Amino acid sequence: QRSSFPLPHPSTWLEDINVGEDDDDYYSCGRHKCVFGAASQTSYDNNNNRYGYLVAQQARKGRGMELEEAQRGWNKAQELSKTFSIRHLLMAEPQLLNCTRELAARLNHHGRNHNSSSSSSIQPPIRFTESTPLIVQPIQLVPK
Repeated sequence: QRSSFPLPHPSTWLEDINVGEDDDDYYSCGRHKCVFGAASQTSYDNNNNRYGYLVAQQARKGRGMELEEAQRGWNKAQELSKTFSIRHLLMAEPQLLNCTRELAARLNHHGRNHNSSSSSSIQPPIRFTESTPLIVQPIQLVPK
């Protein structure tokens, strides 16, 4: 599956995560990961589709996601796409990237108003910290 989005280089993905204040900003968070829209001017394609990023913190103390888990998801999506022509929204392999204190604060700003799918969950939604790397993967967004 090929996207028509000109994805930025992985070294710039963290800067491309849109954590602005606009009501149109796309984000949703759960227990272990969040989805953010892209800030890039090229985040829309010719069909008005949009891309963003799936962001998770590398697992710590038994909570969170492992890079290997995200990589298995990518590999399975690629296999299903090739074998059965199944479409998926993953646009590139996940990358492990360092999280700064400033970025963690920006990402957590949206966590206060997360859209958790289970409001009665025992565990609180994800809280990003600078001490643990992020797993970041570009994805095609679906309309809210």
